[in-house]
Amino acid sequence: MVLSVYLINEFNFTSYTSNSLVQSLFFIPHENPAGIGVLPYLTVGWTLNYEIMFYTTLSLCLAFSKKFALMLTSIVIVVLLFLLRDVDIILVSVLKDPKMIQFICGVGVGWCYSKLILTNNMSIAIGFVTLFISLLFLSGVIGYSFEHKTIFATLIVFSFLLLNPLLNADSPYLKVFIKCGDYSYSTYLSHVLVIGIFLSLFGNQLTKINELLVLVGITFVTYFVSAFSYRWVENSKYIFVLRDLFISKFKVVKAERSL
Repeated sequence: MVLSVYLINEFNFTSYTSNSLVQSLFFIPHENPAGIGVLPYLTVGWTLNYEIMFYTTLSLCLAFSKKFALMLTSIVIVVLLFLLRDVDIILVSVLKDPKMIQFICGVGVGWCYSKLILTNNMSIAIGFVTLFISLLFLSGVIGYSFEHKTIFATLIVFSFLLLNPLLNADSPYLKVFIKCGDYSYSTYLSHVLVIGIFLSLFGNQLTKINELLVLVGITFVTYFVSAFSYRWVENSKYIFVLRDLFISKFKVVKAERSL
């Protein structure tokens, strides 16, 4: 918010009111005041609205049955897609979006992988074949619809799981990539802000060499911002204290109600 106030031109793609800012902070779908659609103040955060909806649904299903929670969640998502498809209310725009199906695909990938019993060589061979076919079809040879992208993107994720035996968990190079993966949530949210700052400092009319230098600068600054955010925000001890306090209070209330 501070950046958008001082860097008006660089962040003119979004806007906020006191109401929309609160809705953004609590992941409530709403129209962005800038007129760019159903997007939160930090526009890249639109995916988080979908995640919140999925995990809220999963939490409710866990309350009914821990054993069948994932199955129930998948059923609820599909049923809501049909029930809400003609409902023109922004609040349910996420629940009626077919993108919610992609969470079910993720659940399916996890379930299938947990059930597979393959030798390392078989896993690697199937992984390479699946990856090749998926990339081929994602190139658009049979179309590039939502269905195509969902199916073959899901298979790409599955193929990399199958290729896991190729990786050496003790490799220092692999650990660097794993750490970047840990930072990825912060990277996703912060990179837009870093780009805005660099646009303000260097503009958008650069020579090829300067453009490359700015790109390198954006990459390094985003990395360090992500590392800081991961260490002091995502993994802050205060966050964990609040989490544990909330869980303990919830358990107490649940125990009292069961008496």
